[in-house]
Parts: sequence; C-alpha cells; structure tokens
Amino acid sequence: MRRAALFLLLACACAGSGRRYPCDPTAGDCGQVVNPDGGPDQTAFVSAPFMVFHDGAHNTATDAIPFAGALFAAFRNASAWSGDANAQVFILRSDDKGRTWSKTAALGVPGRDPRQPKLFLFGGKLWLIATFWDTSDPTAHKTTLRVSETEDGSTWTPFAPLANRDGLAAWRPRTFGNQLFFSVWGADELFPPSAPTAFALVSTTDAIVSGVAAPAPPVGPGAREGELIVRATGEHWLAAPERTVGSSLAKQTFCRAPAGALDWSCWSVTGLPIESPAMFEWKGVLYVAGKRDTGNGFKRTSLWQVLEDDHDLSPVKDIDASFGDTGGPAVVQLDQDRALLTFHTTSKLDPRVAALGHEPTEVEAQSKDYASDILAVELYMPSAAAGH
Repeated sequence: MRRAALFLLLACACAGSGRRYPCDPTAGDCGQVVNPDGGPDQTAFVSAPFMVFHDGAHNTATDAIPFAGALFAAFRNASAWSGDANAQVFILRSDDKGRTWSKTAALGVPGRDPRQPKLFLFGGKLWLIATFWDTSDPTAHKTTLRVSETEDGSTWTPFAPLANRDGLAAWRPRTFGNQLFFSVWGADELFPPSAPTAFALVSTTDAIVSGVAAPAPPVGPGAREGELIVRATGEHWLAAPERTVGSSLAKQTFCRAPAGALDWSCWSVTGLPIESPAMFEWKGVLYVAGKRDTGNGFKRTSLWQVLEDDHDLSPVKDIDASFGDTGGPAVVQLDQDRALLTFHTTSKLDPRVAALGHEPTEVEAQSKDYASDILAVELYMPSAAAGH
C-alpha cells in the first residue's frame, strides 16, 4: 500500500473529465487533463497566490466561510508566535469571492491569547470560536474556549466563555442536522503536556455556551484538531491527527459514521499526522488540506485525496507559495469547479526574511518571530491530481 509519508517519492494520476496519466505532484506537472475529445485542459489546478492580509505582524491560523452573500475570513493577529497578551482575532470580508478583502472587526480579551479561531454558522448567525491561553503562565495550560456572534458580519458580541471547558482547545464546529458538533482536547499548542490528552466531541441544539458530551469516535489518546464534515451522502466524517510526545507513533486517523447516527468506525495512516486539517468534498471525492513535514525542519501547506476503499492517502499537491512557518488552511467552495484555499505563510516581505538568502525552517521562523501573511489560491478542481 502506498504511503503518503513518502510524498516526494510518489507519483499519482491526474483525474479530470477524461483519462488519467502519471504525474508527479511535487514537480508541478499535474493539472493538464486530457479531455475525451483529445484536447488538453490547460487550466492549472492551483492559481498564482494573492494576498489576503499583510501588515508586518504575525498573522496565522486562517478560517473562511460564506455568509450573507460574502466571504468572511478570521485569523490570529499578534506580535509573535508565542503567547501575546494583546493578540486579537481579525475578521475580514470579501465581496468578490476572495480576490480582495477589507477588515471589519478586531476581537480579543485582555491578557488572553486567541489561538486557532474558527468560523461557523448556527441559528442563522455567524459565530467565531477560539482557544484563549492565559499568557501569565502558558505552561499551566490555563485555557478557556470563548465564542462571539454576529447577525450582519460587522457588529460582533464580546467573547463569552463556554461553561466547563477550561483547559481545553477546540476545532472547527459543524452542523449535523439541527445539532452543532465540535471536538475538544487537552490544550497543547504552546506547551505539549507530558502525556497525551483525551479527545471528545461536544454537541448542542440551542445555546453554543451549554454544549453536552456527544458520542466520540474511537481515536487514540493523542488525537487533536478533530475536523468534521457531512458528506453529500449524509455520512459524517472526522479527521484527527494523533501524536504522542517524544514518540514516532504519530498517525492520521479518519472516522466515518452513517447518516442519522454517530456510530463511528475508524482507520489510520501511520507516520502522517496532518496538522490543522481542513476537509472538503468535490463530486464525491474527499480531500484534506493541512500542514505536512517535508523533513529537515521544513513544512508545506499541502493537499491529499482520501482513499476511502484503500484506507490510505494520496498526495495531490504542495502549495508552492507556502514557506517557513505555514499551515492553518481553510477551503471554501466558490462554484461547481472552483474552491478558495486560504493559509498563512512566513512573509517574504519581511526584510529580515529577505536578508536570510534561504528559506527559514518552521522553528527558525517561529523563534525569530518573522512576520507572516495570509495568502489565498484558487483551486480548479477538474485539474486536481487524484489517485482514484
């Protein structure tokens, strides 16, 4: 069975509306699909990148969602990768499908650092959830989960803490029927605990601040960042990277449950935990975007196809514009063939980065607090490289 951990050594097949042919997703030769009439489709799978936000600060961990006829994006804006008591979540709006953006809000809590902000729809409103670290002593894992809401995308309520969720981190909420679900786990982004922490699902049918425990999938104790979606078939899917501190037993786990029930069954790909996963579906094919380790301390924002029958992952594409400290992707469907992928990356506009003469590793970029930008690319899905 192929192992996506050997990303640079693998080939895949480009699947479009016609026949497939071998290509190397890391060499940039995927995306020219041979149509049934024999004419090639020259549209590239990944567009040239365009800037979403740059201000010379540390902008990371994007999310994006359509609401009220526009696209909204959220990300952490701070002076550094490490704890920042003055960090905020910036909210941006685009009325041209992600090509240009304007800032509409800056939200925060004094003395708390918001990490991994996520947008979601619930009760006809746009919501924002984030994990807030107590910057007075981040090593104590004192976190709170807080939410804010808006009816128009411009005026947001102050962040309100979720009851009985202290010490936890949370991932992107999703609606299953009339219920909202999101995953939680012991906070570990800034300082991993000495032992793996428990993973759980939370659900609610009314007020987001009073969720209750939901049937959780049988994932390992190192599971985190549980990404949820509902397939076109009604199936529920969850992707969760698993890691054990100081161990090589890391893996990427996928779980599925039938429509109308949370009776989970799971399988894993060893050696390939996809950090900050964002799942999406296109014409029945399941994809996941996230951060991958290329080796030697370098990372890339990348995409994979989920091979459901083979219980495996097929590499699709590295986002070439991703650089240094990168990741935190979000994917929004623009039309039947195009999707928008947002992500953060170390800023090549930072004079200190330009003076290096080489790409910084993730650790170097974070320790030096180089500026990072929010970028976006369009994905033309008919040109996507796919294994099946």
